[in-house]
Amino acid sequence: MSSWSNLPLELLDLIVGGLITLHDLISFGCVCSSWYLVSTPIIHRKRGSSPWLIVSKLEFFHFYSIIEERCYSIDNIPEIKDRRICSTSNGWLIMVHKNFEVQLFHPFSKKVINLPPVNDMPGSKYIACYCRFGKTFRMPGSKYIACYCRFGKTFRPCNVSEFLTANPGYSWDSFLIKAIITPDLCKHNVGKFYAISFDGDVVVIEDVDDSLPFTKLIDIRNSSDPEAKSPCRFKYYLVESSGDLLKVLRIQNSETRTMKFKVFKLDFSAFRWMELQSLGKYAFFLGSNQSFSLCTSDFPGYRGNCIYFTDDRNFGLFFLKY
Repeated sequence: MSSWSNLPLELLDLIVGGLITLHDLISFGCVCSSWYLVSTPIIHRKRGSSPWLIVSKLEFFHFYSIIEERCYSIDNIPEIKDRRICSTSNGWLIMVHKNFEVQLFHPFSKKVINLPPVNDMPGSKYIACYCRFGKTFRMPGSKYIACYCRFGKTFRPCNVSEFLTANPGYSWDSFLIKAIITPDLCKHNVGKFYAISFDGDVVVIEDVDDSLPFTKLIDIRNSSDPEAKSPCRFKYYLVESSGDLLKVLRIQNSETRTMKFKVFKLDFSAFRWMELQSLGKYAFFLGSNQSFSLCTSDFPGYRGNCIYFTDDRNFGLFFLKY
């Protein structure tokens, strides 16, 4: 064993670079202390790790690895007690306590970032009726956290849509989005966020780091989808893939069972949605948390031209073919 523990760091780095799953990285670190020192920082910062699905129940976390078809459980996490997990972003969970405290929590490093409470948000008089966080982003190179929140009296499209930013421990800054938008939010291009309205138009939020961010509505010429007859029968997702901004339409039956998906690319020059016939070598991951795409040639074990999706009922795989 001593010969294995004395392998050159350059060789160990090459070995670690070829590991795909978190399970493999942890197993690598269990060989000896020198291997552990090499693998531990990579586990915390690795961005190319294969995605896991999260299922939480009370104080327990269940992580499902698609590649391994295996579920990992983590119990006894006091940081999530009495808290609702609203969304995720790059491994961080945004949680709201029953006393309205808001925190970002990293389940592996156990790091916690305290944000201003929910009842400090502008429009918090609607909190007693209904409050929902959408996608949440931790801004790179900045302390700002940008998130999207909707207030309203029912689970139908809300009458107030706001985009919120906050420095940890300080107050919320808010500005109104002049459209009834879906819970999805996508970061695309430098300093720009995109949301989509229930009519299929696009809302652009720019200069989030500035003191005076602003929004504008892009009127899309063919924004409506013939199959999107009712908000109860479809869902929109926004995904950035290979530099393109894509809209994914998820079509459900009367029992909210997923029937199929349709994917559209935004043509910024013509302001039109162009339907795609294939995702090529890319796979999409859609859910109530962070939606994203990955290139399957970089992640063996995933299928190209496929959509992996989750909802309150199940997990599914849809092969986009025409």
